[in-house]
Amino acid sequence: MPSYAERTFSPDERKPFFFGPIGGPEIIVILIVLLLLLAVPVIIIIVVLKLSSRSSKNPQPPLLPQTTKERIEALDDLKNRNLVSESEHEEKRKELLRQL
Repeated sequence: MPSYAERTFSPDERKPFFFGPIGGPEIIVILIVLLLLLAVPVIIIIVVLKLSSRSSKNPQPPLLPQTTKERIEALDDLKNRNLVSESEHEEKRKELLRQL
């Protein structure tokens, strides 16, 4: 008796694969399952990248005043809002005036 590898198959027989005989419908189902397994992570990655790009578009912080006058006005505004003490205000004001 010939071994399985040497055996010849009639046209009505299918040569079995690793899991046994697989026909057209089974192959289509396997391909659909593989496609879904690959598509789901890709879709998740795309959604995460889109959402992260939206959140990274934060507005830029306002620029610091450039001229000495603008810097003194900004310092006065900080003092008026009680964000710096009187001594800090005077010290920084003198420093700004020395830069003139």
